[in-house]
Amino acid sequence: MHEFTQNEHEQNDTDDRLNQLLATAHAELLEAITTQQRHALPSMTVIRNSDASQEPTKTTAQVLWSYKEIAAHLKVQPDTVRSYRKHGLLPAPDHVEGGKPYWYSSTVRVWIASRPGHREA
Repeated sequence: MHEFTQNEHEQNDTDDRLNQLLATAHAELLEAITTQQRHALPSMTVIRNSDASQEPTKTTAQVLWSYKEIAAHLKVQPDTVRSYRKHGLLPAPDHVEGGKPYWYSSTVRVWIASRPGHREA
């Protein structure tokens, strides 16, 4: 059986301390990112457009669509889009606010283009 030397014990202690420091730094980084995202959320703009087949004319960094806008774009009912999500056919939402999912219009367009037998409205 191998007996640990003093150097091996010291190396193990050093490795444990480094792993603990890395884990702490990782947790702090994730918290910082989460906090930054939380502060960024109010600046995101949800644009409702009665004619979702046309991009809104309002200038914004990102245009977010709800089930309603996606459904209007696809010319289906919102419940159909909800069903797509329920069955894992819709991409994960880009943003959730108040428990409601939203997708960037660009995410929806890429998803539509990748669907077998897709139809773009």
